[in-house]
Amino acid sequence: WAPMTLAPSPTQPKMAAAFQTEVALPWSDDTFTRLPQVGSLESLFNELDLRALRGAPKSRLLAAGSISLNQAATLISAILVFVGIYQVQAPAVRFVIVVIASILPWLGSGKRLQENWVNNRLRSELLRSLLASHAFSPPLRPFAAELFVSEIAFLRSAAWKLTGHRREWSEERDRYLKERLDGQIGYLESKGNFAAKHLSRLQVMFRISSLGAMILGAAAILNAIFAQIPAGWVDAVFLKLLPAILPAFAAWSLSMIALFEYKRRAGLYRQLAERLRRKREELAGAKSEVTAANVVSSCERLLLTELWEWSDRGKRR
Repeated sequence: WAPMTLAPSPTQPKMAAAFQTEVALPWSDDTFTRLPQVGSLESLFNELDLRALRGAPKSRLLAAGSISLNQAATLISAILVFVGIYQVQAPAVRFVIVVIASILPWLGSGKRLQENWVNNRLRSELLRSLLASHAFSPPLRPFAAELFVSEIAFLRSAAWKLTGHRREWSEERDRYLKERLDGQIGYLESKGNFAAKHLSRLQVMFRISSLGAMILGAAAILNAIFAQIPAGWVDAVFLKLLPAILPAFAAWSLSMIALFEYKRRAGLYRQLAERLRRKREELAGAKSEVTAANVVSSCERLLLTELWEWSDRGKRR
């Protein structure tokens, strides 16, 4: 499971250059001494975001490779037996492929949610939120602090550094609409459509292969009983080969849907994009700073809720 704001598009968001100079902290904060020493919060965000992208675990891809190899072992073994060559070697070939497939998850087990990667991704997303919304919340009560209690000290220090860069609320509203909401809506819609497209393809593959396996399997049983189809290529292909390999396609497609969470992502990302679109209309029509702050607060809660769930799960592992 990865947070939905993970690895955003390169154009989202574009941080304002005004953040190059921050207000000095009136208190000491050891959190920042452990972070990369850079010139500004914007530079810190970019550095943490880059580290998170580089350190993202590949365990899900390795798991997909393992599943694919297991199904490929079945396909290759069935085809070798069907064509009548390497019938003796077919089990050995399948065994080698299965062994390789079993090694991949083991390699990925050490590359799952590592603490450093979780912290880098978490704080980069918190800074993304803060850089976009800091003007609408008190410095000592940034919006993200409601969810991320363990990061309150980091959030307060970062928010305090930005107090000297607040502009008129209408300017901040327009900046938030363009840099935060428009970027996130576009990103979520693209990811939701991507997930929905892959979900549709895999569901069609599953239905065709599973239904075909059942029909051809039943036909093979009936033919074995009544011997209606003489031995030949029709019998070999439709009553022997396809019933053996179609279940592998069905199992693979169903596994990919579950592994990459295409169904959850397609529904969640599209739903969230639609809710943010409605919030955007509310914010664009706001007539006061209080109204705008309330809408921005609800937007940030929508965007950060799954990040909170993800980070909490990642730190428990």
